[in-house]
Amino acid sequence: MASTLVPLVASAGKPQVDDSGLLFAPKAEMARGGSALTRGIQLERNEKRPIAIKPGEAVQNIYETRFVTYLSRFLLNFDPAARNWWFKQDAVQKASLNINANRKSMPKAQSSLFAEFAESVEVGLSDYFSGPYGSYGSVAAARAGLVANKQVISARSSGRNRDKQNMSKQGVLNLYALLKARYTSKDAKRQLALLFSMISSKDLQPTEEVRSILGEVDNATITKIELLKPSREKNEAASRTSPRRGGGYSINKIPKIIIDAPPALGSAYKNAILRPLMNPTSRILKINVIDGGEGYTRIPSVKIYSDTGSRCDACAILDRQGRVDSIVVLDPGFGYRLDKTGFPPEVYIDAPRSKDGFINETSRRATAELELEYEIVGVDIISGGNGYVATEFPVIHITPPTEDPDWFVKRNTYNRSDAAHDIFDTQAVMAAVQEVKTWDNRTISGSELQDDAMSDKVLNQLRSDPLQLIPSTIRPNLIDTTKGIQYTITSLPILTTKLMMPSARYRAVDPLFGPIGSVPVTKGALELSTSEYSRLA
Repeated sequence: MASTLVPLVASAGKPQVDDSGLLFAPKAEMARGGSALTRGIQLERNEKRPIAIKPGEAVQNIYETRFVTYLSRFLLNFDPAARNWWFKQDAVQKASLNINANRKSMPKAQSSLFAEFAESVEVGLSDYFSGPYGSYGSVAAARAGLVANKQVISARSSGRNRDKQNMSKQGVLNLYALLKARYTSKDAKRQLALLFSMISSKDLQPTEEVRSILGEVDNATITKIELLKPSREKNEAASRTSPRRGGGYSINKIPKIIIDAPPALGSAYKNAILRPLMNPTSRILKINVIDGGEGYTRIPSVKIYSDTGSRCDACAILDRQGRVDSIVVLDPGFGYRLDKTGFPPEVYIDAPRSKDGFINETSRRATAELELEYEIVGVDIISGGNGYVATEFPVIHITPPTEDPDWFVKRNTYNRSDAAHDIFDTQAVMAAVQEVKTWDNRTISGSELQDDAMSDKVLNQLRSDPLQLIPSTIRPNLIDTTKGIQYTITSLPILTTKLMMPSARYRAVDPLFGPIGSVPVTKGALELSTSEYSRLA
């Protein structure tokens, strides 16, 4: 984009070159694509009629008018060379006009100057950021002073349409990577998130990259989590549905709390670490056989000795060798607790008996121990992590019990919209982030996740001042549109399909951010000093 950042005076139809290499390719040459003067996507050709650019026609079809004009404003604010050029040209214009007599001419002159700059930006986008190679891979661009520390690799997929789409998307990603690496302040990153949200195509918008840069800007930490679970049963002692309401766990197999990683990239950003808070439900989850015994010819009785619990009903299962293979808990009972020493109630399995009911002295009695049921009652934040987006709370997943206990019975309550679907078929307990804290100690709760609307005053400032940017309080929102899940700026006015061009000098115009000229202006390569080359790079 060397030619786009410092456009001054030159012939718009001729290449600008010096000993360093090509600095600017004419618009008509760029539209033909594939020549030694361009590195953009080669356009489809008609065998009978060669490609020729028409008056007012865009040199590329990836970046929309709104994106091009706002990128121009971004550069005029954050790029020192572009900003310096703007104020020099503005001073020249003011000096050439009788300001006292021509106050009404100044806005038009500024608009024309901005339009020429915006078209130069579009030329740079087409030349370097419409294909998979970008300024990182262009040899001619590198000779002109556009160097980067790391090349962005383009991956092509099979299929003509997908290949062309991937080329376009890679050009967008190259542009994003270059701007993000060059403009590193928080204000610049906020504006980059807004800028790339203006790419309306879900196939071309770098959605994950926008989320990542928002994570860097907010650098939010998780501070509050709420456990969401159905209310307790009216007759909790008789309920068999607790494994679907946060229960069904053993103290030896507690659930894992998994939270989305922060979108911000880099070793400085850490994932939040959470752990469950568990309480016993006073039910018996399962009974584990320790020793199956020997010599059983009939099913022995199973009893639970407890001073507090009652109603547990369990049945032993024998194998063919006369040993207790397993114990099925038919009713978990209720009210069972650990004793003072921290041990669960004792399980007693009757000894093997003869046919007449006497204990067989040559046999061996089976032994077992029980596990109490535990339920998750809260989520503890060990570390809140950082790098999260303040307005996009991460999703939390609670791993369900590995298996349902023997006594679990689905509750006979159905969803009215689908009588065949039990609402307790799946794990009902959930957890959700309720509050985060940003890098500057602002606390944001779930009720505050609303986008600020732009006032008429702000909209008028954007229309009248070519250097005015969207306020930092306005954020892009990730929403599910008819085009798919992508970022949009909901407070921006919707563009109309047809707009009257206010001047023949304009190729296109955004009613909020200004026009794009029909002809770019450039600065001859011979006029650039070594320091200017380095600033542009």
